[in-house]
Amino acid sequence: MLFSTRIVNNPSNFKTNLLKLKSDDIMTGDSAMGKFNLSEYEKPHCLIAGGIGVSPIRSFLKQIDLFVANNKNNGRYYISGALSMVKFITQRLLDSGIEKNNIKTDLFVGY
Repeated sequence: MLFSTRIVNNPSNFKTNLLKLKSDDIMTGDSAMGKFNLSEYEKPHCLIAGGIGVSPIRSFLKQIDLFVANNKNNGRYYISGALSMVKFITQRLLDSGIEKNNIKTDLFVGY
């Protein structure tokens, strides 16, 4: 699991504890909030984020083309971020042959 946060000179207790975590530590968390609802767990999912959109889905897949090549329309594509980035990635996926119903988007405006 990856976290995205800003650490300042005087971090909160929460962020101080995040900094102490090791790669094999076990954590628990509350349920996710937002409009993405991951379903169909047996299918692969591709989570893409940009800008403030990294907050809900920090698992940023760095190799979109590889995921598309290996999963095509068996996967679900979740894109979160600024309008221009969401439009660009959506069009790239459509041009790659991904069906529109396999693409879910969430816009972050005004940041």
